[in-house]
Amino acid sequence: MQKAILLGMVFIALMIPPVLLLMLGVGGLTSLCVYGGVIAITAGFYDLRLSAALSVVAGIAAFLAVLVHPYPLAGGVFMGLLAGGAALTARRGLHSPVLVVPLAISITVTAPPTITGVSPGVATALVAGLAMAACGLWVTGISRVILGDRRPHFPTRPHSRSAAVTYGIVMAVVIGLATWGVLSSGPVDHGGWLILTLVVILQPSATDTIRKTFHRLGGTVAGLAIALVFALIDLPPTLQLSMSAALLYCALASRFVLRLPYWVYVLFLTPAIILMNSKATSALDIVAERFAFTALGAVIAIVVAFVVKVLVIERHRRAAVAPG
Repeated sequence: MQKAILLGMVFIALMIPPVLLLMLGVGGLTSLCVYGGVIAITAGFYDLRLSAALSVVAGIAAFLAVLVHPYPLAGGVFMGLLAGGAALTARRGLHSPVLVVPLAISITVTAPPTITGVSPGVATALVAGLAMAACGLWVTGISRVILGDRRPHFPTRPHSRSAAVTYGIVMAVVIGLATWGVLSSGPVDHGGWLILTLVVILQPSATDTIRKTFHRLGGTVAGLAIALVFALIDLPPTLQLSMSAALLYCALASRFVLRLPYWVYVLFLTPAIILMNSKATSALDIVAERFAFTALGAVIAIVVAFVVKVLVIERHRRAAVAPG
């Protein structure tokens, strides 16, 4: 209970910058600030130095994501390298927190922010990158002050070098192609949900991928129902952001403090992200689109998992029968 309360205090501090920006009429940066803070909190459960480092990496990635958005090939290469590089950290068991960076950037690369008073292009990219990095570093510092050594520590699960390299290649190819496909399809407002789903459910092992896929589907369906109810109420922007923050806190607490099943985390995370990026007038379309992209991502992930598993089994079989 004490850890949950302390985490709540950090989360309140996280929400200060986006709420102030919303009150000042700079709504385009609110989601970026929240994403930066969530990256920092998640990484902080492993190591505060990792939290600070990923905050800077996320800022640079957000800057580049805005710049490559108009160019499908460049966007695909960029996201492939980002996701593939993050997956390689499975060698040290750090892929879960590190992959939160491409997870957040998947939204930015497909739907760059529109910032009041800032011209599109390099200026928007620079402001977006600085906002995400600054909020991440802010949360890292607050976590150090409030939590200190009392912060929850999430265990790492290192994988073999071959598993990490295979995982990195698969992530780079799948995420790169998915990003290229979404950006090539024209203005798909919520296409980032497909990339996000793939980043989340693709795991170093085929078994973990399939298990996480079904958890993701179950949690998403329940979360979409919650999101639809809140979205149809037509809450004022500040209250909608507050509800999104509360749901996001529940998601992080269930995952990193209470250690509940993954589908519970998804149940809270899904409506949190939707409320942060939607309006009531499009609630039904958003829910339908989110479910369609999640289902498509699940199918792709399962197919990839089976193909990789077959290839790995065949490789081991050939190695076993090869002459000594």
